Amino acid sequence: MAGPSFGVHPKLGTTRVDCCGALVLSGSKATGVAADRISLGLVTYYRNVPGAGVGVQVWDFRW
Repeated sequence: MAGPSFGVHPKLGTTRVDCCGALVLSGSKATGVAADRISLGLVTYYRNVPGAGVGVQVWDFRW
């Protein structure tokens, strides 16, 4: 994905929830941020997950 926080599917946007970034899916405040991960309370999302697709930032997505 484009990143652990604001990435979405390049063609389907937020309709593919499994391709959305952490901040797109959660209303929680970030408790930790690093180059390869973001933590939201007890949940951590990682950027370098093997097999993850390539996405776009949510603000760059166009239907």
